[in-house]
Amino acid sequence: MPKARIVVVEDEAIVAMDLRAKLEDLGYAVPGSSHSGEDAVNLVSLVQPDLILMDIRLSGEMDGIQAAGEIRKTLDIPVVFLTAYADEATLERAKQTEPLGYLLKPVDNKSLQTVVELALHKHEVDQKLKASERWFSAVLNSVSDAVVTGGQDGFITYMNPAAEALLGISASEAATLNIGSILAPVGRGDTDEGEDPVSQALLTNSMVVLSNDQEVITESGRPVPVAGTAGPIKNESQGIDGVVLTFRDITHRKMIDAQMAQAVEKAQQADRMKSQLLSTVSHELYTPLAAIKGFATFLLDNDEKLEQTEKRELLEEIDAASDRLTNLIDHLLEFSRIESGNLSVNPVSIAIIDVIHGALAHLKIRAPGLAVILDVQSNLPQVTVDPKRLRQVLDNLLDNALKYTPESKTIWLNVSQDSSRTDPMVRVTIRDNGPGIPEDQLERVFEPFKQSNGLNGHTTRGFGLGLAICQRIVEAHHGRIWAESSPGDGATLVMTLPITKD
Repeated sequence: MPKARIVVVEDEAIVAMDLRAKLEDLGYAVPGSSHSGEDAVNLVSLVQPDLILMDIRLSGEMDGIQAAGEIRKTLDIPVVFLTAYADEATLERAKQTEPLGYLLKPVDNKSLQTVVELALHKHEVDQKLKASERWFSAVLNSVSDAVVTGGQDGFITYMNPAAEALLGISASEAATLNIGSILAPVGRGDTDEGEDPVSQALLTNSMVVLSNDQEVITESGRPVPVAGTAGPIKNESQGIDGVVLTFRDITHRKMIDAQMAQAVEKAQQADRMKSQLLSTVSHELYTPLAAIKGFATFLLDNDEKLEQTEKRELLEEIDAASDRLTNLIDHLLEFSRIESGNLSVNPVSIAIIDVIHGALAHLKIRAPGLAVILDVQSNLPQVTVDPKRLRQVLDNLLDNALKYTPESKTIWLNVSQDSSRTDPMVRVTIRDNGPGIPEDQLERVFEPFKQSNGLNGHTTRGFGLGLAICQRIVEAHHGRIWAESSPGDGATLVMTLPITKD
């Protein structure tokens, strides 16, 4: 083991020589000695010994205490002060340099060896402790988790950079805060909020995992969801010296969890819709297919027995069932394309009345005896829509009104400008003369595979896709569509479409 190297600073030459001799007899090395404070600072800087024996009273402008202070500014070398006597004020000054011991002159070998060995050992322990503290500090400063500690009184004693960044406050500013104050109460708004994790950790003397709903409050007042733990800081006797709180921002994880939950809900909804689709399709397609098959078989089996008029009636039934089947399949395919994101819209500026006249002309062919009252506001502005898609919506809405309107009754169609909004629209209103829609079903009629049960139990057959298709087309044009109804006064479907901007 190498000899400890000790520098002697003493202005009395005889005392300095005696100390040197005693140190070397005890097995220490003395690389140099100095008689003044100024020389001592230079010598120590040059040889950097393991220990300095420093006389408090030195000749010259710099005494031993001042020399020790200057050395301590740049070098971590322990000092043992030598003194024959010292007043209380001098000793208080000496304490500021944190010496590792004192020796009273004259110095005997036993006292010298004891003080030197204790000073060297204490300095070695201090060095290891400082290295450990630097290592732990580097670890805490490097971890991405926020770490906050509090003393027994609850006030914050330490925050690592991750905690400062997350909370938006420096460690020095946080020293006046209670560690529990950075945690938002769990279950705010509930009557039973429960005990906060910091208090719980101290009460149970054990680690506590933060609640899934735990948040911290930043300096700006913004709550941030976090995950982490709170635990007691125990001393050697297992007593509690404080508490440590570690946490991390889980905002992104919460967002991912919410997205996953939505995805699962959509998948479950799609699964339910698929089951409903299979049930509805099998039932609705079977009816016209059964009619076609039944009438065709009856014709084949009774061809020679039937009159021409009877045959024509049967063929008309087959034709009507075929039209119904075609309409059902068209709706199903169209909705499938829309749901898969293949709804193509090519809007242009048009006069809406031209498309309405075309839809009414087609309706007259299907229902020659139907009365339609058309009320159109004069000088209507043009709308920006896809003419083919608008015609598709009008055909669906008029066909829907036709289904619910008894023979010899009337359908009303009104077209006007809606200026009550900040973005003016053209409003199209179609009202039938049927039984109306119950109030609790006004929104559900636009859901896929949903059909309204009329006020008098009146229902129509079909997939219930017509209004769902209409809603998606209108919304693709940045418009709106909704249903209104009064008991016994028919149902009204209202659609708004954007006016062409100059």
